[in-house]
This record gives sequence, structure tokens and C-alpha cells, in this order.
Amino acid sequence: MITALLLASAAHATPTTSQTFRVGHKLDLEVAGYGEDYLTDPHGRHLARDALVAICSMPCPDPTTQSTLVTDEDGLVTFDGLGGGLFKLVIFGKHIHDGVHLTVSESDELAWATSETLQPTTDGSTIDVTFDAIDPGNEWVNVAAVASFAIRRHPGAFRRHSYNGASYDFVMETPNVGKGGEWQPQTDLIVINPATRGGYADKFVVVHELGHAMQFWANVPPGTPLGLEYAYHADIDYNGSAPVDTPCFEPDAPHNFLSMEFQSAAISEGLANYVAAATFNRLDEADCRLKRVGMSLAYNAEIGSPDAFSCEGHDRDLGGVESYSLDSNGVCTDPHGYCVDDDFMGDYCGTTPNRATEFDWMKFFWDADTDGGLTMAKLFTLWDEADPHDWEAGPNLNLSDDDYPMKRLEAAFQAHAATAPAWDDHAERNGVTR
Repeated sequence: MITALLLASAAHATPTTSQTFRVGHKLDLEVAGYGEDYLTDPHGRHLARDALVAICSMPCPDPTTQSTLVTDEDGLVTFDGLGGGLFKLVIFGKHIHDGVHLTVSESDELAWATSETLQPTTDGSTIDVTFDAIDPGNEWVNVAAVASFAIRRHPGAFRRHSYNGASYDFVMETPNVGKGGEWQPQTDLIVINPATRGGYADKFVVVHELGHAMQFWANVPPGTPLGLEYAYHADIDYNGSAPVDTPCFEPDAPHNFLSMEFQSAAISEGLANYVAAATFNRLDEADCRLKRVGMSLAYNAEIGSPDAFSCEGHDRDLGGVESYSLDSNGVCTDPHGYCVDDDFMGDYCGTTPNRATEFDWMKFFWDADTDGGLTMAKLFTLWDEADPHDWEAGPNLNLSDDDYPMKRLEAAFQAHAATAPAWDDHAERNGVTR
């Protein structure tokens, strides 16, 4: 449903020629209670900030040909020169913030939606217009709202290094992998499945995939294919240290949050998860939650509830209550199900070299930010300096190799006095140095 509320009007008065609108989204975030919902304004709405909008006079034959404006920080936009006739407000799948562009397309065209029929107020008062993402065909509204917020919160990190103009492009279609979403380096598109609630409706999934696109464009030369190895389980030798019924081994999926993976892939996935966590959680506290969609957990007790994870690395106070860990039977002692673990792979998957988990790398990046004082923009600078485009990412590596992914990233941190402590304090502790 797309609704409009006329805040004030006076019968039979002459309409003004200037009309202001406050544009908002009604979203299906599906994850209330996990992370901070920074999208909601004090009135319970989700303001459409930096959004491309237009006025289309009735009968509005083609909304895509109208002149456009961009909403401001408060979701406000003013159109001048309106007569007294009927019209519709049009919102497009495009947001522009601080030089960074975001687009959402459907069927190879920029997505758009129209409001119900409107008329200018007679006293110049503001018209509230809300576009509902739950309406069939409007799933893209959720993607645009969530992704644009991520860019607003961390604009420096989202600008492409050494690239003329930053643009992140989503398309609403079923991804090749048949999941909620994926980033496709061959097309430079972020694909979100409109038919999967875990895709379009989950803010963490949308921003996770956005994080993969950031990795691609943050590396110099921009757009160079990354040296990542995604042949997870077939080539992994567990040496008997991890039974196949643990979450370290997922034979029915290409990877998951807890699976033991080659370092290159675990770093990439962990960094993308950190981007999502740092977008929807406060960075000045120890209580962080990340919802990971589309995976089953055999060992829920180690890391929390079945669909939410703590972003924290080592044990600490969670939200002002006692910090909990595991008892002698491996059961979480937190009555709410939240436990944190320093080195998940080492404790549950074994210590195979050139292996790590996405979970442990996410915790490392979160700690490097919140405890180590490194911004997301700085972490992506270090990612670039580690030259992931020519990592030797396959199975036949050891710590002495110059192109070993973890050692490349360590060298980037250690090259600067301001960033070395973050590695020294948080890398080994979080189990990412194998």
C-alpha cells in the first residue's frame, strides 16, 4: 500500500504553486531486535533520504520521463510551479549521497513506484507520502532504503579508490546460486532475489553483498578480480579434528558462517559480515548482534540464538550483564543464549593451516574497529594494501609464502604504527592467524 496524508488543507482555496513532500519508506526489515534500527525516525517512519523523486501529472502516462529532484536529510523535497491539478509522486531506485550513487533495477530498468493520486495543499503545508516495500512489486524499496543508509553511515568507505565516480548497482532477480542474494563480479551487479524474504527483507544480507562489491572496488587497480578461493570443503583436510556433523563442515552448502574455509575466502566473507554489523550496530559498545540468514546451525549454543550472532571476539560484558561462556559440556550458560568465543575454529574445527572461519574474521574486523580505533574506511585501505587481487588463494600454501592471504593482511597492518596494535591485540586472539 502506498499512502499519503495531507497534513492541512482549506476547502475552495487557490492551490499554491510550490509544494513540499516528506517522503518515507515502510519497510519489512524482518530483523527487529537485532542490531540498531537506525532507519526509523522518531515518528516510526523510515525517511527516504537522498532519494530521486518526480511529480507526474495525471493521467501520468510515463513516470520515467519526468524531471527529478533528490530528497534531503529529512526526506523533504519541494517542487515549484505546480498547478491545481491532480498528480502522483514518483520514487525511483536511485539514491545519491556525497558523490556515491546507488541504483536498484528491475527487468533492466531503473525501479520506480508511484503514490496514490494527490493534489497540492491550499496553504503550502507538507504532504507526507509513504512507499510500502511489502506491496508486490515494491520489494526493491527495501533494498534501496537499507543500502542507501549503509552508504550514508560510512560514505568514506564506500567511495571507490582511484575510480572516477562511485556507483553500486543492485538488480532484483533470482541469483545464480538460488539464494537471497549475491554479488556478481563478472557483471558488477549485486543481485537480490525478490521472492526470498531472507534476501530483500533482511538488511544484513543486503549490506553483506554490498560489502563484497566494496572489496572489489576498493582494491587498486579498481575492478581487478580478487584472488579468492571458494572451493571450500572438497579440498579441506580435517585430519580427524572436526567430525562432519559439526558446523565446521557443511556438505550441502558452498559455505556458511562457521565453516572452516581457505583463508582468502574466510577473510572476504568475514569482512563483508563486518560491513553489515558496523552499519546496524553502535560502534561504541560491546553489544553487537548480526543476523545471518540462510543457514542452519548444528551448534547454536556456542554462538547464540539460531539466527543471531555476537560480533564480539573475546569474552566481555554484553549489554551491562554478566559475560557468559560455555560450561564443561559445551553449553552456553547465558539464559538468553548469547555466548562469545575467542577462537571458534580452534575450539571446534581444529587448527589446519591456511584455514579460518568467517565468524572469526568478522570478530577480528569488529574488534579492530571498536577496540582498535580503525574506521571502516581505514580497514578497506588496509585491504587494498594487502593486494588481494594477486593472493595465491589455493590449498598449497604455508605461512612462509609471500602471497599467503593472512600474511599479506598482517603486513599491511604492521606497516603503520597506527594500525599495528589492532593486529597484535586482536588477530591471534580471534583465531585468524593460521
